[in-house]
Amino acid sequence: MQRIRPLILALGLSAFSILPSAANPLTVAVSNFCEISKGTVLNDACAFFENGSATCALRFFDEKPCTFIVVARGDRGCGAWPELKVRFDGEELFKTRIASADWATYTFVSAVATGTHTVSVCFENDCLTDGEDRNLFFSGLTILPAARADDPALLTADEYQAFLDDRHGALIRETEERIEAIRKGNLAVKVLDSQGHPVSNARVTVTQARHEFPFGTALVSDLFTPGANHPEAIAYRAQVKKYFNHAVTENALKWPDMEPKKDEVHYEVVDAMAGWCRANGISLRGHCLFWSCFMPEWANALSDVDLRFAIMRRARNVVGHYRGLINEFDVSNEMLHCTNLNQRLGDSIFRQMCAEASGANPDAVLYVNDYGILEGDELGRYEDQIRHLLEMGAPVGGIGVQAHFSGAADPGHIQRSLDSLAKFNLPVKITEFDCVAADEAVQARTLEDVYRIAFAHEAVDGILMWGFWEKRHWKPEAAILRADFSRKPSGEMYEQLVFSNWWTRAEGQTSAEGLFSCRAFFGDLNVTVKPETGSEVRQKVALQKSAGEASVEIRLAEKPAETSKPDVDPLDYSKPVQR
Repeated sequence: MQRIRPLILALGLSAFSILPSAANPLTVAVSNFCEISKGTVLNDACAFFENGSATCALRFFDEKPCTFIVVARGDRGCGAWPELKVRFDGEELFKTRIASADWATYTFVSAVATGTHTVSVCFENDCLTDGEDRNLFFSGLTILPAARADDPALLTADEYQAFLDDRHGALIRETEERIEAIRKGNLAVKVLDSQGHPVSNARVTVTQARHEFPFGTALVSDLFTPGANHPEAIAYRAQVKKYFNHAVTENALKWPDMEPKKDEVHYEVVDAMAGWCRANGISLRGHCLFWSCFMPEWANALSDVDLRFAIMRRARNVVGHYRGLINEFDVSNEMLHCTNLNQRLGDSIFRQMCAEASGANPDAVLYVNDYGILEGDELGRYEDQIRHLLEMGAPVGGIGVQAHFSGAADPGHIQRSLDSLAKFNLPVKITEFDCVAADEAVQARTLEDVYRIAFAHEAVDGILMWGFWEKRHWKPEAAILRADFSRKPSGEMYEQLVFSNWWTRAEGQTSAEGLFSCRAFFGDLNVTVKPETGSEVRQKVALQKSAGEASVEIRLAEKPAETSKPDVDPLDYSKPVQR
């Protein structure tokens, strides 16, 4: 789709004093916006109570410039006025400060590509601190086409839903094609008898046992503390094993949790998590070594020199302690938004953090991690920051993108953001996905959109939820499992994608040469061979993305069928963590 081209920005002008007399304006009242996220409609106006947006869809019939007028007002708070943005198809087209508590018009002119576009009026700099509440209100959007241009048309609610359904159908087709190409490899099975002769017409079944691609979740601290063997904790860990092959420490590794008092370092909970994950074949990442918005009080009270030494010591000791157990860390969390450490110690502090971490474990992959990339407009700033860090020699090994959605996702914006980050040639990981929406169907659709686009992107090396269970989630309404562990629609969608759509199940017969081949998702595969006569044989094979293909030779008389092992929870605090 052709990108929108802004032509003029003119703020605070009277709406109709600048409009060409030959045009017919189209006014979209607030009540005609099809989606409103974190906003309330009252008296023909929308009041955003948090960062949110209101979205409608318009059909444009030519590319002549249109004049757009937003009627809005704001409440100043936290030392600044609210900021209004207009997005077309997820891309920012217009931005202005709403520096008045009185209703006023805010106008811009732009050419728009023909076709249907989503149009969103957004509030993205909300603030509530010490009783000060920054607010944004708007009462409608007017579009005036150029003279002799065809009038744009507003889609009805039914037409808007049909448009979204069509777009979603196209997304499914496009992502499935890419997934087939990048997330699958070729598996060849050769079946021989005990004398080494090919066996024809043997029934071969290939089923997925485990994904190589990391699908993960954040782990709750109190369900891994020593002695956490009560039924709720056991049930929680069973769900982790059921749904995930990857995990991240939610809070247990954070500095204030691990070292609430100087020199009193508590490794117990993370030790338990790391040992349990290793026993269950779940890879664990560390979040986070540092977060300047969330520092121990004792560390903030140190002099700059002593703080720098404390940072170096923590990076070295924690990464070294978990060498071989945790080989991936968010080094300094949310550096776009939390800048206290940089302001105190300079930009070089991140490079020093990384140097100490790398010295303690050269194999550790060190990530940056931030929000507003897939669900906001921070991509440009994030790219600049990553580029700066690399230029000053910081060993950035991966790019973490949080994904905290409040409503529907914009697939185009997500795709463009991932494409742009991929240019750094570093692994990209969705580190903190969740979605808050009043409509559970919207939550499920958002999960599907994010997971599909990410799994279909060559640069993406994993997706983690920031929690999954309603009783232990920082935003309970965003969980995919209810308090009784039953699935919400988003949970059903997750299970369908990961364990059905993207789960290998192939079956066929060997040829005269004893061969059977198929495409399969990368990971561990169970191969079962049932000859026309005799007992079936089972064998596991690893199909790795790095190789792209795998072959296995099965001799019918050599290996008996495997017996299943009992499903046990190996969390045992009486034994030391094995490294």
